[in-house]
Amino acid sequence: MNLQLFLKADNDIDDIEPTHDLGDIIESKATAKESFTRKKYSLSRSLTDSTGKKWRLCAGVAVFNSSNEILVGKRIGMQNAWQAPQGGVDDASEENGHLAETVSDAAARELYEKMGLVVGRDVVAEECCLSGEDGEIMDGVRYETEGTESWLTKSGFAGQELHWRIFRCADGPGDSDPISIYKLEGQNGTAAEFSCARWKPVDEVMDAMWVNMRPPYESLCKLMRVIKRRWNQRCAALDFTGTWSRDNSLSTGLRRALIARGLSHEKACIEAEAPYIQSWRRASSKKNETTWRVTTFNKDGTSVRRVLDYRVGTDGWDEKFSAGSVLLGCLPKEVVVRRRTIFLAEPDAYPDPIAHCTISRTLIGMEETRRYLKGDRLINRRTLWSSLGIVPKVVSTEVFVKVNAE
Repeated sequence: MNLQLFLKADNDIDDIEPTHDLGDIIESKATAKESFTRKKYSLSRSLTDSTGKKWRLCAGVAVFNSSNEILVGKRIGMQNAWQAPQGGVDDASEENGHLAETVSDAAARELYEKMGLVVGRDVVAEECCLSGEDGEIMDGVRYETEGTESWLTKSGFAGQELHWRIFRCADGPGDSDPISIYKLEGQNGTAAEFSCARWKPVDEVMDAMWVNMRPPYESLCKLMRVIKRRWNQRCAALDFTGTWSRDNSLSTGLRRALIARGLSHEKACIEAEAPYIQSWRRASSKKNETTWRVTTFNKDGTSVRRVLDYRVGTDGWDEKFSAGSVLLGCLPKEVVVRRRTIFLAEPDAYPDPIAHCTISRTLIGMEETRRYLKGDRLINRRTLWSSLGIVPKVVSTEVFVKVNAE
């Protein structure tokens, strides 16, 4: 793609003082001016290299899903132009009354302003060393805009120095389709930059990138092997091994969740107070096994009710539920449910913010079952988006304590 075309909109806003978003938003003159009347902007931080060239400091936001695809938006007013959110790092401002931003601060702000995503709710920051397998540092990659009519050039900048910050998706439905979590209308008074967003492989995004802006994405592609390996190691390290018993005194929202599934109030009260014991062990002894074999016991705590393998992958798997299943509202017939198990970031988990997540589409709605460790307890948080019309969404949290380490 032609960089001149990418920056051509800057010709229409010569009379507006450059701010941290001007190099990043493609918009009409009217829309651009409106965005500046809605928000008081700060100038961006910059640096000067040994040759005297001045570079605008820029934060790049790389959000990955469980398949290690990056979240990118389609630029408004440009055909097939996809990129990750990015923007300038605000300098200190007495007028605005705030201190200079860090790159991480700017990345979180840009992600919210451009896509409406909140760090700690929709995504979780990933602790990742920004160096490739050969030890080359990939942070702080420069790309030039000299020779264009951009405001960066007119303001004396040679281009931008982009610093990546890595995040992981923390939303189950959004992990496959981000339409359920993003808001692209522009937040904090900023103008919309993207018309839609989706998950794409990083190399695919890089291959379609305009030449001048390709270096930061080339560096991100070099990082991908490290990023993937680190994520796979974390998934494999999550250890649920043992026998767990639900502590009903610590669990919340169970009755309401069961009623939302179609159980009577009386039946819901009985099931919410009943014993619930599960045994978790890896499905095989192979290294980095992530398939968990879960044995659920009947209310006597000894006889087996079912044994199920949770196979991780985007292809999904089927589970047959017998008639009378509590989770399906005690339906009178046997049904087959399509399920998908993945690993997701989970801000409430400790010590590692990661969760084992299964998404199911059933006759009573879509359910996300998220299991994670919080200290010495296993948390099972279920979210049901009901199709029964009882409540649109209900969340319950089951707390399990380990009774046998096996």
